[in-house]
Amino acid sequence: MAEAGSPPELQPGTTGPGRLRHRRRLAVVALTALAVLGNVWLLPLFFGIHLLLGSTAAVLALLLWRGWTGLAIGAAASLYTWQLWGHPWAIVIFSGELLWLSLAINRWNGPRSNDSNGQIILWDIAYWALIGVPLVLLFYGGILHIDQANMQVVAVKQVLNGLINTSLAFIAFLVLRLTLSQRSEQLVTLRGVIVALVLLAITLPTLGLTMIASKQLQIATQNGVLDVLGTAASAVAHTPLSDLGPGQNGPLQLGDVAFRRRDASGQVLSSDPALFARIDRDYRDGGRSYMHPPQLGILIPRDARPLLRKWVNGYWTYSGDFDAAGRPAPPGQASIEVQVLEPTKANVTRVQNQSTLMLSLFTAVLVIGALVSEAVGRLVVSEFRKILEPLQATGPGPAESDWTSHLIPTLSLSAVGELRALVDQINARIARVNLLTGELRQANQALAASRDELATLSLTDSLTNCLNRRALDAQLEDALRRARRSGAPLSLLCFDIDNFKAINDSHGHPIGDLVLRSVADSVRTRLRATDAFFRIGGEEFVILLPDCSEMDALLLAEQHRQLVSQAETPAPEGPLRVTISVGVSDFRPDSDSCESLLERVDRALYLAKRSGRDRVVHQ
Repeated sequence: MAEAGSPPELQPGTTGPGRLRHRRRLAVVALTALAVLGNVWLLPLFFGIHLLLGSTAAVLALLLWRGWTGLAIGAAASLYTWQLWGHPWAIVIFSGELLWLSLAINRWNGPRSNDSNGQIILWDIAYWALIGVPLVLLFYGGILHIDQANMQVVAVKQVLNGLINTSLAFIAFLVLRLTLSQRSEQLVTLRGVIVALVLLAITLPTLGLTMIASKQLQIATQNGVLDVLGTAASAVAHTPLSDLGPGQNGPLQLGDVAFRRRDASGQVLSSDPALFARIDRDYRDGGRSYMHPPQLGILIPRDARPLLRKWVNGYWTYSGDFDAAGRPAPPGQASIEVQVLEPTKANVTRVQNQSTLMLSLFTAVLVIGALVSEAVGRLVVSEFRKILEPLQATGPGPAESDWTSHLIPTLSLSAVGELRALVDQINARIARVNLLTGELRQANQALAASRDELATLSLTDSLTNCLNRRALDAQLEDALRRARRSGAPLSLLCFDIDNFKAINDSHGHPIGDLVLRSVADSVRTRLRATDAFFRIGGEEFVILLPDCSEMDALLLAEQHRQLVSQAETPAPEGPLRVTISVGVSDFRPDSDSCESLLERVDRALYLAKRSGRDRVVHQ
């Protein structure tokens, strides 16, 4: 007579032993293929960091057959990591996890009925806490001498990877028992179902969030690198040859970025010829599948060092084609080819430090979820026992593996009523939680609104509702960068109120404040949608005019001057009219900075006041 806990294919039926052995061999081959495919088909997270799902099939084999089959499948599948990462230590760590779980299932876990309780998740957490993480620190830090940032992210990733694989294997095991077993009521416990449902609700979203967050972090990093290298390549292309030279001795300063420039005549000029010679000889393309901006590349060493160390010791690369004026050009029309390099270490290390925190959070969620699911499973089983044990016909309450098989036959109307009361209590608690959640959401929305208001106030002049000097410093730098990159015109307009001190002295500061608001309101009526209006101190204002040429800026300045002169400000002694003096200056990409542009427009304002006020002067 077959045991209640025997695997599904060993249940009594019409098939003979030979056919059962054949099915088991096919199942072993299928799980081995899935394990290998799970390790070959990588889920990339960050530079050199991947999730491998091959252990899922190996742990599933452990649960199905116990014995050493799952250990053999996992060890065989993990051999691929030697070729992938350039060292055998991942094989030892993965095999150690499977050996630990095999011992837990065969010796410590007890009867087969306990396999569906979810205890294997707790054993896996214990493995990583007691053995797995110390092995990672020993192999990667003590033997491979991986730097601390790499070692931390690997340790956290290995824990997360192991827990996800074990959780998915346990869920698959319960599904197989429920769908394939002829007597599934003896093989699946209520506690195991609860654990599986909670794990399913946590594991898949955690895996999805991990993939999405890691991809976004990597894309953001690569876009930042691409922006730096693209700007450097453009600077090299349009910088005269006399200002370029080995070692970057000229005025062009690119920091850690090295460049190589090739003209149409074949002349090559490099900031570091030795570096580029070493790159051409000892480095290779690290693979475009990791690069989300297609223009960006990464070069890694050709030697046999671990993949993590290759990424840290690689170089970002960007190549661009430019015309004789230093503007980007199609490949067939280019006369200058520029390649720039930057070491990857700073960016990769920063990403790995950030990813360590993120993966640690996801791992903590998974561990806490496993512990909570176990606690919830035990609690629900205990509550069901209190209700169902008195309803049994004879004898004491059965063990958990037995009473689940009598659940439906022994239910009666009174038991349904008690279960309904229990559901009502749970619903009342859920309603309370929903109420608290709604209150928390409203509090968060109020906090977000307060934060936005504070941010607005920090950049706004409260008297005139114009932007302040702090906002000007931030926006002007961005505007100059965009204008320099796109070639679009940019102008700056600066004005102040003529004889404003006399107004304060004669009419008082409250009237002076009314004059400031009146002037600001008059100017605001003629602003374009793209213009930015700032009050930078006292009676002085600045208007930033993107996509505005010198002639258009002069026309706008004259219109603002006329609007202000026609506006009236009510005062006790009668309406006041004021005039403004305006200075105008346009952005000159070849020589201008934020400071020089502000200085020039300030000189123009000074000339306007010296020339008699109430006029526009261009400088």
